[in-house]
Parts: sequence; C-alpha cells; structure tokens
Amino acid sequence: FKERFKKYLQDKPLLSNFINVLDKEGIKWGVTGGGVRDLLLNLPLNDVDIVADCTDKELEKIIEDNNIEVGKINRFGGRKLRLDPHTELVDVWTVGTTWGVKKGYVKNTGLGAYPEATTYSTDAVIVSPSSDEIYADHLIDSIKSQKINIVFGKTPIAISTLEKMYRLVKKYGLQPGEDALKFANLIKQKQLSSSDKEDFEVLQEDKELDLNKEEAEELLSVFSLISDTPSLKEGRRYETLI
Repeated sequence: FKERFKKYLQDKPLLSNFINVLDKEGIKWGVTGGGVRDLLLNLPLNDVDIVADCTDKELEKIIEDNNIEVGKINRFGGRKLRLDPHTELVDVWTVGTTWGVKKGYVKNTGLGAYPEATTYSTDAVIVSPSSDEIYADHLIDSIKSQKINIVFGKTPIAISTLEKMYRLVKKYGLQPGEDALKFANLIKQKQLSSSDKEDFEVLQEDKELDLNKEEAEELLSVFSLISDTPSLKEGRRYETLI
C-alpha cells in the first residue's frame, strides 16, 4: 500500500505538502475508505480521503497557515480541500468530527476509532503510511467472505446509505451479508414510519434515491425477498436475489 500510495503522490505535490505538514506538526493521519480499498485491489484511484487525529481547531490552523482553499464543509465535519489548482479535491476529516464519534456512539481512541464509526465493512479501514498504523480487519473480512457487512449500524442519512450499499454490491460483485440485508430492510421500514428512533437517527435528506427505474425495481425485488427470507444461505450469490 505504501508503495502504491507513494506512486499516487508523485503528481500530487500539494497533497504531498499537506501530508508533510501533518507529519511535521506531529499529527497522525491515515488514508481511509474507497481509496484504500481500490489501492489494495489494484484498481484506479481517483481520490483519497484523509483522516487526521487532531482537534478541529488544529486542522483549521494548518489550513489557514498554509493558505489551503476549503471547497466545502459538509454537515458531518468533513472538509473538501482544493490541493490542486485545477481539479484535485481531497476530503479531510478529524476523528472527533466523525458523526459516530461526535454523537458518542464510538469512543475516540485515535485513528482506530474511525473504521468503527463507518457503516460498511468495505469502507471501514484506515492505513497510516507515516505511523504504520493499520486498521483493516473489517475490509479484510469482506474481501475473504466476498460479502458487504455493517460495522456501524446507525446512520443519519438513510436514503444515501441505502443507495451506497446498492452501488457497492453491484460495483464489486459482492454478496450482501445477512446483517446488511437486515439493515437495508430496517431502513425501508424506517421510511414507512419515523416513530421509532431507537435504531438510528434520520435527518432530513434533500434528495430521493438516485437510481434509475431498472435499478429501483431491482432494489425493491431484493427488499421483497428480505421480508420473506428468515436467513441468507451461505454462498448464495446476490444475483439469485433479483
């Protein structure tokens, strides 16, 4: 991973500089999410997400001191930094502003807390080339089992979560694990009734499920089978559910 990431940085001088600043300040950082997954699977890497183990104020100071342009700050604390004068946008988070940690569902234990506050096992990974810290158990389990599972079962964005699970299953040819199917069915039920807030919180989302008609019908057919199937047989391919 370190070799591939170093190669990726060869034509990213501003990202390299930002990382060097974090190292100089003694701040642990790691690459997380799809960037790690795609590098490990030898797939093309379009962008990376960086998680920094520091306070939000410390990150703000680094951004200001180095005149880094902030493209956008999302409602979960992630900053989209423009580290290239043309197209390069890098998402940077601090562990403490991660939604699950900030809400107190996951204890802030440093970089290792981030994967535990990530919904899907395929994204629940963080690798720090500088400190050699690796938290990849959930991703490795998914690669071995060829299933996508749920790590952090609470989400404030039900529709987006459902959509992403569908796309990950399709993109990587995975099976949805039994817990993932139950989770998807729970989201479906929550869309019908917002009275029960024990399982996860739901924020207002200004969007609808971003699937075409064929994909939406496919997803509904999966849901209908979830309701009728008490358990998912081992080795059953996703294609057999549609």
